[in-house]
Amino acid sequence: MGRGGNGNSVLIKYESLPPAYKQLVKDRFGDPYEYAAKQPIRDLIQIDENVRQFFENYDGVGLEYEDKMKYTNDAAILKAFYKLLSNKKQLKEMLHISIGAFWQKACEIVKDVQHQYPNTLPTSERRLKPRYNDFVKSAFDPATLIDGRKYNTTNNRKVDDEFEWLIMSLFVQRHRPYKLEAYNDYLAFLRGEVIIMDTRKKEAFDPEYYRCYGEMSDTTIWRILTKPVNMAVVDKMRLNALDYSNKHSPYNERFAPLYSLSKLTMDDYDPPFKMPNGKRLSGYVVMDVASKCIIGSAFSRDKNTELLIASLKDMFRLLVTNDCGIPGELEFERHLTEPLMIDDGLLKAGNMFPFVRLCRAANPREKRAEHTFRHLKYTKKKEKGFRGRPWAKDEANRMNENVTATREFEDIVEVERRYMAKWNNDLHHDTDRYPGMTRWEVFIENQNPHLARLNRHLMAQYIGEKVTTTIRNNKVLQVQYGSYWLPSAESIMDFNSHSVTAYYLRDKDGQIPEVYLYQDGEYKCTAMKGERYNESQFEQTDEDKRIMHEQFGYRSGFDAMVRQRVSELAKVEVIKMETLTVDELPAKKELPSFAEVEQPAPSKVKKSFSQMAEDDL
Repeated sequence: MGRGGNGNSVLIKYESLPPAYKQLVKDRFGDPYEYAAKQPIRDLIQIDENVRQFFENYDGVGLEYEDKMKYTNDAAILKAFYKLLSNKKQLKEMLHISIGAFWQKACEIVKDVQHQYPNTLPTSERRLKPRYNDFVKSAFDPATLIDGRKYNTTNNRKVDDEFEWLIMSLFVQRHRPYKLEAYNDYLAFLRGEVIIMDTRKKEAFDPEYYRCYGEMSDTTIWRILTKPVNMAVVDKMRLNALDYSNKHSPYNERFAPLYSLSKLTMDDYDPPFKMPNGKRLSGYVVMDVASKCIIGSAFSRDKNTELLIASLKDMFRLLVTNDCGIPGELEFERHLTEPLMIDDGLLKAGNMFPFVRLCRAANPREKRAEHTFRHLKYTKKKEKGFRGRPWAKDEANRMNENVTATREFEDIVEVERRYMAKWNNDLHHDTDRYPGMTRWEVFIENQNPHLARLNRHLMAQYIGEKVTTTIRNNKVLQVQYGSYWLPSAESIMDFNSHSVTAYYLRDKDGQIPEVYLYQDGEYKCTAMKGERYNESQFEQTDEDKRIMHEQFGYRSGFDAMVRQRVSELAKVEVIKMETLTVDELPAKKELPSFAEVEQPAPSKVKKSFSQMAEDDL
């Protein structure tokens, strides 16, 4: 830089200078090549307005204005060093040095920027490095930059755990005081104006023990309460469980299963509409985690265990219809599920599902169902009467208090069913893994190959309906005005009486295709719905003939079973002992075994279908 005409500046290229002038530039300004090499580091130095405000408002020890400016620059320089050390690749690209040689270069930077960023940082590696470490370990606390030798007061002294414990205890009182209020309580306590009681131990705090700390400034109190570990402690007492979890609780990083039905998730769901009575209806939804497909749902005016069971019934109807296997795992909250988690309950691990997982309450991040609800809910924003959440992060998703429209129960259920069907038939979000496939297609075509087959009779015992009925004529039983047949004539041999308990599941049309018969709590067999045939041979179709053959075959099998059992009986005669003398007693004779009893073979008479029908009538 030189001077031009009329007092203007002029740039002079360093390389164009004679050697003597180059040396003069080096002596006065330093090596320009090294200066240019350090420019990327200078560009990283940026003043933090929060730090500036901290020192401007700092009233603990009366900082001088010049020191406030220097301490602000100290923080900016040290944070620039932190950015470099956090990225080794960037460090090598900028300075072409290793981390070991960094601190020597850092000391040079501190000296070079002194005219632009006046600071109090030392220029020796032995002193600069500890200063940097203290600043980083304090989570970039600006107060650590204050020179304790120049501002040597009790307010700047390090406090111990006892003092922090007292301040935090004051801050978590039941009425949730402000920070300044907790600070004033502490000062009043030191002056003897108030007594602080430990209600758990029934003891009063001794002010003499804490007077050694002096009247700490409110800034010191603020630093105590905003330390990461202390903030988590006080928020545990002051925040609700959901807010605390979202703000502080560490969370696991995971990925969804690769196959459908490997894991299901279910949770209660409240549709974003109100009924004319001002209340919302309640819902319960079951979702497959891998495909994000909703496979079970139910809605009711009341939120209870019956609602949960209804959603499981809806799910199992879908699984039965599509010939799916037993889901491998199910996750849910304890809410509403307690009655189903007893020893023989549906949600007890091993009874129906190989694995069950109980999610922690008030932790929506844990349940996969909550992730889907957030997306599904706002697809209905344009529907009449839609109501958002009062505290949604996005202002567009918050509740509009001007919404007064209501909808009838049946109308809300219809809207929910329609949007769930659309959700299932939309493209899956993972287009790389499932290109061009909908959620429903992923669910159906990507099922885990290791799933066990669905045990329908066991499932019906848990979530089906049941009725006590009677087996009539060793074949037929009535369930919900429908006629059902035993699978074969030999099935009657498994029963010890004609009275049975029939469990059944309705299909999506409300029909009962089959019933599962139990006796004394033990599964016996499955009875299928009976079929009738036209008795007129002139009108009979092939289907009528098939049904007729089956029925006559059942009767023939029953008759053959009875004849076989009859043939195994012994021919006996009972004689009263008092009517016989000793000489008249028959000699002891070995009875032949059942297999040795000879019976005449039944004559086989060939009958026509009409003759067999007459016999049957």
